[in-house]
Amino acid sequence: MAKPTNAKRRPDRTGPAKPKAQSAPGAAKPKAQGAPGAAKAKGQGATGTAARRSPDSGREPGGSSAAGRPGWAVPAVVLGVVAALLLVAVVVTKASNDDGAGEANAAVEVRPVTVAGAALAAHSDASPDPAVGVVAPTVTGTTFEGQPMQAGGTGRPALVLFVAHWCPHCQREVPVLAPELDRITPAGIDFVAVSTSVRPGSDNYPPSKWLERENWPRPVLADDKASSAAQAYGLSGFPYYVVLDAESRVAARSSGEKTVAEVQALLAKVTPAA
Repeated sequence: MAKPTNAKRRPDRTGPAKPKAQSAPGAAKPKAQGAPGAAKAKGQGATGTAARRSPDSGREPGGSSAAGRPGWAVPAVVLGVVAALLLVAVVVTKASNDDGAGEANAAVEVRPVTVAGAALAAHSDASPDPAVGVVAPTVTGTTFEGQPMQAGGTGRPALVLFVAHWCPHCQREVPVLAPELDRITPAGIDFVAVSTSVRPGSDNYPPSKWLERENWPRPVLADDKASSAAQAYGLSGFPYYVVLDAESRVAARSSGEKTVAEVQALLAKVTPAA
């Protein structure tokens, strides 16, 4: 925006100066003649400059005063503040989702969990398994969508399956089990899947979408960032199975890919007698 400026003084002489010796006695010197014109030009120039003031000058809606402050200065500041607030909102929302908070009906890949009871010994191929007969800790958490869910401590037998979206063994196991799960799981036994060890950017992320694509038929408990549920159950590899009786005592543990028949054999360990 152009600011009003004082008109520059025109040159005192508008043409070549006549030799001083040739000027008539008493005649006004060119400089004297030019002075009034210069003053007039100065006055006209100032008036003309004011008349040609840019449309941005003066007071615009929400803008500046006629003293020359840009009309867009105040709106620009307001827009800057709004943009900053929106950026903060986005960051807070992302942090909230990463921490497991969020809307109850929105899928969140990691959720807070609570572990009550002593953790099981880390699983290994050693036999006998030191965890067998030990009461497993109770893990309380939620599904990806925020619905309450629990592993252990329910008063019912359960098979708890831990899977990781990036694990190639889990990627092969889940499609095999998904269509057979309802058929092979006896009535009165809980089949609890736990999504754990979440790694953004790895294969099949997010796990909620992966399991949905595979048509997993049961709710899935979402472990937290630290994989607290998996650690509490002594996980050492994927996929990882832990069989619990009605008192939440460990009946069996196993890791690695299983056939449908092998999963049925694990369930049979806690299937109530007919």
